[in-house]
Amino acid sequence: MRVTLKDSLNNCLLVLKKMLAQRDKWVRDWPGQVNSSLSPVIRDGGEVKCVLFIPQISMLQNYSELIRGNLSKVLRLKVVALVTIEVHARDVIDKLAKAGCNDVNAFEWLCQLRLYWEKVTLYSCVYYSKYGYEYLGNSGRLVITPLTDRSVIINLWGPGLFLCSHCRQ
Repeated sequence: MRVTLKDSLNNCLLVLKKMLAQRDKWVRDWPGQVNSSLSPVIRDGGEVKCVLFIPQISMLQNYSELIRGNLSKVLRLKVVALVTIEVHARDVIDKLAKAGCNDVNAFEWLCQLRLYWEKVTLYSCVYYSKYGYEYLGNSGRLVITPLTDRSVIINLWGPGLFLCSHCRQ
């Protein structure tokens, strides 16, 4: 199963790099887990550059037009999940821009949960975790809050620091 997902992610990444401007077609052609996993990876890119705000807004507008169209229930769930991720990314990028973060070594950047295509690795500050190809599904959530971000980061760091995120006493 992991080999299949890894191959699927790799193939999808190659296709997506060629058709960044046609993400609406990409969403239709690939499974939701692959879409949700690679959307943040593409945003961070293999080579971390200053992220441009205008293409992201254009992409969100394309997704909005797609949602307004006649979609199957599964495709609508995929697009809504991607819109949620991309809106959160837009907000994070806006926050980083307002903070004057323009260096990949800046603390504000390092504190963000970042995904890179090194066998899909999650990074946050100095901690990293390999993606275990868990089923993510097409989330029905409508928003990702700063508290959601903190919870994900705590759950990412916890095992590495031999702590748990929901200990009972």
